[in-house]
Amino acid sequence: MIATLDLELADGLERVLKSRKSIRAFRSDPVPAHLIDRALEMARWTPSNCNTQPWQVHLVSGEAAENLRTELLADLAAGKMAPEIPYLMDRYPPDFQGRQIAHIMCQQTALGIAREDTEARAKLSRGNMGFWNAPHVAFLFVPAFGNEREAADVGAFGQSLMLACEALGFGSCPQTSLGMMASTIKRVLRVGDDVKLLYGLAMGFPDEGRAAARLEQERLPLDHFVTRH
Repeated sequence: MIATLDLELADGLERVLKSRKSIRAFRSDPVPAHLIDRALEMARWTPSNCNTQPWQVHLVSGEAAENLRTELLADLAAGKMAPEIPYLMDRYPPDFQGRQIAHIMCQQTALGIAREDTEARAKLSRGNMGFWNAPHVAFLFVPAFGNEREAADVGAFGQSLMLACEALGFGSCPQTSLGMMASTIKRVLRVGDDVKLLYGLAMGFPDEGRAAARLEQERLPLDHFVTRH
């Protein structure tokens, strides 16, 4: 039996998917707690392998977020980067490298940063440690025993959460860079070794007056990644 096609529902989903952007300029005013709770409530319906629901979320706001920013900046300056899940950037093939470079250039162009301006580029890196001034950050953890399957499920949860934020009128930014600071984050938040940090997700209202609020980046067309049999 073929399900009834709901074009209005499909169009609404497409609008949310296309309007979601990774925000790198947030206002400091907090998102009302009931909106964050509703976004999390929506995300908890994410499907997972055998319905195991392997995600663990640590939500940080207010004074706790300020304390964490301070510790992250200090450890970044000291070179204390300790990811729990490897970032295998050195294995990227040329097409991945090209898209990564285009992504970085998009950020630098929007912020008016010249390629040779090492101090401005370093400041951009420090912006990651401050969650781009977002008032909230959610850390997404996978079970310590898990592998790519659990990481895929937690990634799907993160996507659901980002789309829920967009639908509810506030923004987000997934931050692999925060995953590189796992030891700092787990120490400050007193998170046990039964989980591993996948990434952080900054959340808040976009500062629409700044260029970094909503960076526009291209996506590959279907024939670049779909093989039909």
